[in-house]
Amino acid sequence: MNAPFQNEIGGSIDVVGVTNSRGVVGDRRIASGVRVLFLVDELEGITAGGSERQVLQLIDIMRKAGHEVWLAVFRNSNWLQQASGGFPTYFCGVNSVLSLKGFSCLLQFVRWMRAQRFDVVQTMFREANLLGPPLAKLAGVPIVLGSRRNLNHWMSWPFSFLQSISNRFSTRLVANSEAVRRVVSQRERTPLTRIDVIYNGVDTQYFVPDRNLGLSTRQRLGIPDDALLVGNVSRFGWIKGLDVFIRAAAIVLNKRPQTYFMVLGDGPLRAPIESLARKVNLQDKCIFLNAQRDIRPFLSASDIAVLTSRSEGFSNSLLEYMSAGLPIIATDVGGNPEALGDSGVLVPADKADALAVAILHLSEDAVRRQELGHRARCRAVELFDIAKAEIRIQEYVASLASCSTGRENSVLLHNQSASSAKNS
Repeated sequence: MNAPFQNEIGGSIDVVGVTNSRGVVGDRRIASGVRVLFLVDELEGITAGGSERQVLQLIDIMRKAGHEVWLAVFRNSNWLQQASGGFPTYFCGVNSVLSLKGFSCLLQFVRWMRAQRFDVVQTMFREANLLGPPLAKLAGVPIVLGSRRNLNHWMSWPFSFLQSISNRFSTRLVANSEAVRRVVSQRERTPLTRIDVIYNGVDTQYFVPDRNLGLSTRQRLGIPDDALLVGNVSRFGWIKGLDVFIRAAAIVLNKRPQTYFMVLGDGPLRAPIESLARKVNLQDKCIFLNAQRDIRPFLSASDIAVLTSRSEGFSNSLLEYMSAGLPIIATDVGGNPEALGDSGVLVPADKADALAVAILHLSEDAVRRQELGHRARCRAVELFDIAKAEIRIQEYVASLASCSTGRENSVLLHNQSASSAKNS
């Protein structure tokens, strides 16, 4: 989620924060607009990761447009049950689709969808993308959208084969970058003409350069005002390449000892990454912080922002870096070149030496840092501002909803968004 998700009750939705006997939180409906259901595997929390936060952002956008929006989760998400997310939620209770109980829960879910008469179902994440389309069609939902937000680095051949069959039940697939669109078409055996591209958006009025906020944050973290701070906002997972970031940091410190490094995030590899930092003697110069609800103070405190992903669809962190006016170094993978254009520095993935060289070059050139930060900010405002993203998404849904069967060709927004990105 690029803009902070506002956990507020809007329209006439009444969310009571408890689960009734049918597994539903909240049951009062919006009188007008398209009925939309977002189906996901699970949501770990608001700060869990880019894709999880993107779900909440999409829900917020649809609600602002006057649509009635529900969320369905296969597996119970504790934080949604304990404190309502601000929207009606259906808990399927499917821990394993291979169990008798799981199969029974799926049938009950189909009956519930049929009774709710949704106009649109949008699936997100692995199991939802695989199971959601046939289940939605079985329930009689006219428009089924499958979301694709990464390069399918995890997808095995059997899974891709099953997904290609499931895709036949989808009206359209929606990718978040041209890079993702091409990979999905190839691996899931789906024609490019059935895949649209809608880029993520970022709230450029929320993520703004703020020197005073940065100085106060540095003071709180114990970082000298005149020291160079290199930041990385990523989940602690192998795909994010934080081990490469740590190794590059060690190289930089050998040549520029006054540099500090900062990592914001959570994930399964946090302990190994912190251990690696101690092993290369970074413990005094590398700050590890938990995932933050508001990362603006830490972006404002940074001089350089880095993204070290080994694979990337279209990074929310990258858009936030850009909107905050930071000079950026990112790996040349997936949708990163589409996002950055000529407003940042691209380096090969998995190359600590190349990353260290790029950091050192920028660290010695304040004018270049300022120039890149300005370019990045302008590009974010021009192409990826959340208000423009909201319009693209709302027009897309409206174009689909206007089709009587939901199967006619929609307005293919990827031509417009991709060409604007390439020509900027």
